[in-house]
Amino acid sequence: MKGILKVVSKQILKKYHQDASDWLYSLNSSQLEEIADLIFTCDTLEELQSLIHK
Repeated sequence: MKGILKVVSKQILKKYHQDASDWLYSLNSSQLEEIADLIFTCDTLEELQSLIHK
């Protein structure tokens, strides 16, 4: 899980220019995998977060 967390965190930082580490650490591995797919279609971090259910 550490690997995907690092990759997703870096993608979010590059695309949205925001650090989402605290939020990402609260998610499970399947949610992180979902983010890896959704990041290509979401225009904002808020939109991405709204699609990931905790």
